[in-house]
Amino acid sequence: MGFFRKFADIGKFLGKQAQVKAKKPLQQYRAIERAQKVIEEHKTNPKRAPMNLPNRKFTEEEIESSKKYLKATLEVDDKFISKLSQVKVTSDDSDISKFTSDQHSHERPKELTEKLPIKGKFPFQSNEPTEIPRGLAEIQTLVDILHNHKLDPNDWTAEVLSEKFKLRTSDVAGLLKYSALIDPQDKGKL
Repeated sequence: MGFFRKFADIGKFLGKQAQVKAKKPLQQYRAIERAQKVIEEHKTNPKRAPMNLPNRKFTEEEIESSKKYLKATLEVDDKFISKLSQVKVTSDDSDISKFTSDQHSHERPKELTEKLPIKGKFPFQSNEPTEIPRGLAEIQTLVDILHNHKLDPNDWTAEVLSEKFKLRTSDVAGLLKYSALIDPQDKGKL
């Protein structure tokens, strides 16, 4: 009896599978047909997206203040215009030929680049200038100052370091007082 029962269950299962396989092309056709209908409806009569209107209502006070601001911005200032009418502009036209030359407009003139404190190429692809004006210092210089002072505080005083690195004595003294280097051994204690 158990055998016939299993045989009947297998038959039902196979029948359902056959139904699914037989209906699948028809269902796919219906899905494609429905999709085409929807696309055609949108092509012929496109629907507008719903408006996203804010729920917030503006108070009378806010409306009045915005109207006042709009009037103030659109209003012509007669005093300013009368003062502008009295201004006389005198200028000499510069030589147009130098602007229309074959030189590329993105190249800087030599005069500007010579005035800049940064000269030369950047070493090791870092943005470190080769010349630094007096009173400024690179990070590496600051680390050197702290390291030298840590090695021998009696020889490397604030005065000596300020003379060597061309910095103010007060700045170097403040750096030595409020900054310190961290040893790799002490890193775990932080």
